[in-house]
Amino acid sequence: ISLVGTLIFSLFPLMIYSNGLISSASLQLFLYLWFFKLYLDLFKNKSNLTNSIILTIICSLNLVLRGEFIIIFLFSIIYLIFVNKKKAKTGILIFLCS
Repeated sequence: ISLVGTLIFSLFPLMIYSNGLISSASLQLFLYLWFFKLYLDLFKNKSNLTNSIILTIICSLNLVLRGEFIIIFLFSIIYLIFVNKKKAKTGILIFLCS
């Protein structure tokens, strides 16, 4: 489902046009998608220390780039802590480092 959604999104005319423009919106979208990919890898236990460090850096860049990311970030960390008790330490560490 995600591959079909990505294909449809990539063929959207505004994304084709704005891909060549340098703006905070295109960088924000790229970092959001990378954040969600690494966040889902964290749930699938495919995560390691390197991915956690990259996730922390991406979260920090998103927080500096756009302020509204803090809402998504806080809810993601809270969800990680309460749903996946084994990953609570990792979630708290990502929060504190970001």
